[in-house]
Amino acid sequence: MNKRMIYEIITAIVLGLVFYFFNEDATFVQVAIFIGTYAILSFVFNQIFRKRRNIVQTSAANVEADAEVVNAFIESIGGVENISETEFSSARLKVTLIDVDLIDQEKLNALNFEGAFLSGSQLQVTIGTNSGDFSQQISNLIG
Repeated sequence: MNKRMIYEIITAIVLGLVFYFFNEDATFVQVAIFIGTYAILSFVFNQIFRKRRNIVQTSAANVEADAEVVNAFIESIGGVENISETEFSSARLKVTLIDVDLIDQEKLNALNFEGAFLSGSQLQVTIGTNSGDFSQQISNLIG
């Protein structure tokens, strides 16, 4: 659960309490329905309006998946503790992060990846043909 979800939950609870205290006829069922409706609509709108942010604009042909580069990449995205899962496609490494605010864009830019896009909590990095090696090394470090 990331910070944004926690803020949304706290907001829903506070709004439910405000609704309950300022509405004399309110029951706990109505408050629960209010909180549930807020949570569902918040989730739907976040999914519809979330933006894909391009956070790296460099170009390199293919990045080697040696331990030094992999460790530098992990450090640039907030460490092993910030990674919940990783997968890859032909040229892209997809890393699901716990907290996207821990990404250090300067360190990520210094690694000279072809590009990196943040979509929700998933960071997609265009590495090249070595994306599988990156994913395997990160998976081994995650455990």
